[in-house]
Amino acid sequence: MSKLNPILAGSAQSIDAYQQAIAQTSQAVAQWLQQPEMYQGKSVDELRERITLDFNEQGLGNQAAIERAIEYFLKDSLSVHHPQCVAHLHCPSLV
Repeated sequence: MSKLNPILAGSAQSIDAYQQAIAQTSQAVAQWLQQPEMYQGKSVDELRERITLDFNEQGLGNQAAIERAIEYFLKDSLSVHHPQCVAHLHCPSLV
C-alpha cells in the first residue's frame, strides 16, 4: 500500500484516510455552495497562467491533491445551482 495514497485498501489507515478526504472535500463544497455570487472566478487568461499540471511518480498525496482541486477548480467554478444561472444542463462541480 502506498504511503501517499492508502485510500481504498482494507486497513484501518486506509479507512481513516478515506474519511479524512471525504470530510475535507465535503467541507470545501459546503463552503462553496454558500457563496452569494454566481461566479467569482478568474478570467480565461488568468486560469491558463495559473493552472500547470505537474505529474510525477510520487504524486501529491490525498490532502494536497484535494487542496489543489479546491483552489484551482472549485473556487473558480460557475455556480450552476445559482438562481440567476441558466446553465441548467451543466453538471455541478465535482471534487
